[in-house]
Amino acid sequence: MKVWVVEWSKPDDGDFKSTIWASEKDALQAACKDMEKAIDSWWDMDDEPQAEAADEIKLHVAKGRLREAISRWNEYMNDHNFDYGQWYTVEEKEVLSFQNGTATIPAPPPVAYQATTAGATCRKCNTPNEHAYADSPDGTYCCRQCSIFSNIFGVKP
Repeated sequence: MKVWVVEWSKPDDGDFKSTIWASEKDALQAACKDMEKAIDSWWDMDDEPQAEAADEIKLHVAKGRLREAISRWNEYMNDHNFDYGQWYTVEEKEVLSFQNGTATIPAPPPVAYQATTAGATCRKCNTPNEHAYADSPDGTYCCRQCSIFSNIFGVKP
């Protein structure tokens, strides 16, 4: 059986997310919806290259060219936000295969770390927070201030 997988990754934070869809169209629409939400939420439309990329992405989506929209998003991340970018891929994957009459299931993708108790330190500014939950096994997370500075300026506060 084959499914369509949308993978989102943000390597600087170690963030990774996968969603599974029954059709390519549904997977592409989900990725584009996430991208448009990000553009509307935190892209700076006063920044000319970012505004131009946003307009192109939205035009591709409006015309139903969803793969082109994803390609343009990834191209922008490569060219203008490489260190702190977010990337999308949409691929068809085999979920269940048969060999010699026996069904085999491929190993699942890694699951994001989930802390069970509060108390973590920001991995960028090293500020401890007794109320935050770690998003990595080493007990760290990215605090709101560092996340905002990284996304807007590409630098540590």
